[in-house]
Amino acid sequence: MVKKTNTQNFISTLLTNKKLTNTQRERIAALMIRDLDLESPSQESESDSNLPKTDLPEYHSPADVMKFLLEYNQDPILKYTCHPIDSPDVIKEIAEMCGGTYTVEGHYHLISTRFKQLREKYNFKKFGKYLDYKVITLMKVYIDGTTLDKDTPSWSHLQIPYNWHTPELWAWSKKNPGIVPNPGENIAEELENEGYKLPKNLSSNLAAKKLKTFGDIVLYYKSLFHIKRDDNLRDKILYVYNNGYQTSEQKSLPWNEKVQLTHNFDNSIELFTSVDKLLQAFVAIMKICIDVQKQYSKELPQIEVGFYREEKTCRVCFYVHHLNSEYRKSIDDTIKRIGEQQTNLIKNQINGLCDLYIQADFGNDHYAEINIWDGMPRDAKNIQKIFVKIYLTLLKNESKKIHG
Repeated sequence: MVKKTNTQNFISTLLTNKKLTNTQRERIAALMIRDLDLESPSQESESDSNLPKTDLPEYHSPADVMKFLLEYNQDPILKYTCHPIDSPDVIKEIAEMCGGTYTVEGHYHLISTRFKQLREKYNFKKFGKYLDYKVITLMKVYIDGTTLDKDTPSWSHLQIPYNWHTPELWAWSKKNPGIVPNPGENIAEELENEGYKLPKNLSSNLAAKKLKTFGDIVLYYKSLFHIKRDDNLRDKILYVYNNGYQTSEQKSLPWNEKVQLTHNFDNSIELFTSVDKLLQAFVAIMKICIDVQKQYSKELPQIEVGFYREEKTCRVCFYVHHLNSEYRKSIDDTIKRIGEQQTNLIKNQINGLCDLYIQADFGNDHYAEINIWDGMPRDAKNIQKIFVKIYLTLLKNESKKIHG
């Protein structure tokens, strides 16, 4: 193999020689084909020939994005891009770093510099850490007002035009020196100023709520990455179920008359992840369930959704359980090849967000769980009787070895 590589590199160098005529290049190319036996199928290794053809991307673990978002949330500068500022001491500390008086412009430069430093810490080329491009782009537009490619779009699926670099926000700050744009209740009451008021109210796509101030924008931004008791996943899932979910990648209508939905959520779980991508994955899975039901049954789909932490493994799982359906592929076929809808789900939503498992009756009362996407070779393990259940594992035991 090394000999072939060396020979090929040498001949490639010859072919780039500008002094060669076309006839000479053709002669060298012919020699390369002969020497490397490129026309002979015996040169293909047995392992390569047995690999399935796939459109799947390289596997990325959810761990890096979660660690990045957690570190972002705990950073003394960045945390106030996703929290109200409700302490005079915090305002004083930021003001000192801004040069003595608080201004949004000075605060922005602190935020932008720190965000760039944190992204560099998770640089894929240098450290092998994976951060989803769309997630980082959204965060950068919210902070800098520009994408990684220096474009100047709005951010999130609400197409929010306001960010920490908005000229109108800076102009407001100059007229209100010492006032933060996102004060907490105590500071707002003390200063009799609720911060920067948006020129135009926005409607959230995660809850029945209007965004009226920059403080509302900050909390909405936080809700895109943080699941916790008072901003839990159950409420977001039920809102999508009753109102649909509109994104640039997909559009869903309300399902409350098309699906019989039950739910079982542990709202005490706190987790940092891309909530938007998780909701997109939920929408994609629901569409799969509805399409299957239409094809094989006249009944409405009966679906249970849930969110819980496994006691033994500490995995945090979100699941969609299709209670009145069957999985119409064998275990062997599922291990060898997954369908187009599942492939798109992996490529567009869950790679780098979570791992994917399916539990089902694969025929002849053979109940099993298959790891569709978790960085390991697909395999099946026996389980108790169950209908089709799709698991998205958002957090798992990090001692488990991951293969890219």
